Amino acid sequence: MTREERWERGNRLCRELSLRVAEAASPGLGLWDPAWIRVEGPSTRFLDLLKEWEETGDAAVKERVKRAAGEVLEAWKDADRQYREAGAPRSRPAVPA
Repeated sequence: MTREERWERGNRLCRELSLRVAEAASPGLGLWDPAWIRVEGPSTRFLDLLKEWEETGDAAVKERVKRAAGEVLEAWKDADRQYREAGAPRSRPAVPA
């Protein structure tokens, strides 16, 4: 697989992950600052590993990317649980549609 093909596959993985996060997240979660703090570490690890895999094509790194994607989803689910337990507050004013 070429680097470009790995980039395309990585892009697809990111889109799929974002859809799964959107399905798991309560409305307004993205406005709650503690959610972003909770997911920052797992998200950074995922993106770093994805970049490494896209550059190297290493099969072991690819497996770590998959695990890291699951950790990102779990971090968002955990943030959502905390958000709901806190009464679904908003850290920033909602932007009118």
